[in-house]
Amino acid sequence: MKHVYLKIDLEEPVIFSESAASLGGHRSLDYIPGATLLGFSASQLYADLGTQSFDVFHAGKVHFSNAYPLSPDQTLCYPIPFAWFYAKGADYKKNREDKENKEDKTQLNVNAIFNLMNMEGQSLPEKKGKKPQPKQLRSGYISNQLDLVTTNLSLRMKTAIDPNTARAANSQLFGYQSLEANQSFIARISFAKDVDNEIQTKIKKSLQGSLFLGRSRSA
Repeated sequence: MKHVYLKIDLEEPVIFSESAASLGGHRSLDYIPGATLLGFSASQLYADLGTQSFDVFHAGKVHFSNAYPLSPDQTLCYPIPFAWFYAKGADYKKNREDKENKEDKTQLNVNAIFNLMNMEGQSLPEKKGKKPQPKQLRSGYISNQLDLVTTNLSLRMKTAIDPNTARAANSQLFGYQSLEANQSFIARISFAKDVDNEIQTKIKKSLQGSLFLGRSRSA
């Protein structure tokens, strides 16, 4: 397969809901889902591609990956594996000084991390006669340089307006979580060998410039 990479810079806060449910608390994904990129490209090209649309957008010949955040060094990051654990209370982070930019970066302390999938029949070493309790790393992203990266999310509260009184409606307070602006993400688009160059070019052009992604903040 041939791969191309798409860099996405958020110019405004963007909402990608964890769930389509309209009831209960709202949470946003901390990445840009590949399905959103596929949907945007399809909205631009579906009619133009005609019978080829099925191969491109339904048969899996073109794959749109999730867009994950960039590290401080502008390198691609990956989700932290769910199999990674650390001893509860241990410090699994450390600072790495960036002399060029004169700032500290948070890195993973590999000496404090273990993989439960590779510890069959083994146990964590005891400290002061006590067996440490494993705790899972459940969020965040990591680069090839072991930089730990988290995306910035914000929460805003709103209320519906009663059209008869032009005041806040009773019991209509709601909030939404969003990815903050001024963050960068990278997605990978993969093409099967039998996807011709003309279609590849059209898909790449459909995802250039300013894109309107995510849910409306007024919804």
